[in-house]
Amino acid sequence: MLFTEALKDLEQGKYVTRNGWNDGSYLALLPAMQYVWRVVTLPNPAAGNWLPMISDLNADDWKVLEKSSPHLVPDLNDEAAVA
Repeated sequence: MLFTEALKDLEQGKYVTRNGWNDGSYLALLPAMQYVWRVVTLPNPAAGNWLPMISDLNADDWKVLEKSSPHLVPDLNDEAAVA
């Protein structure tokens, strides 16, 4: 999927990633703060503001991560899950 489609999914509260990202990372939109965060799960969990590169914007390998994988996608609204 293209980034424009992935952005729509982010706005709906979904998590998106790229096939090319092999560090377990994904994007999450924090609407209250109006930031897109990139959450990295490997080797150590971390999160921070994400600024896309041209290659990210032009990529067609975006996909939605299903919340059925809680070890990959913690609930960002649950303080215990992200602490």
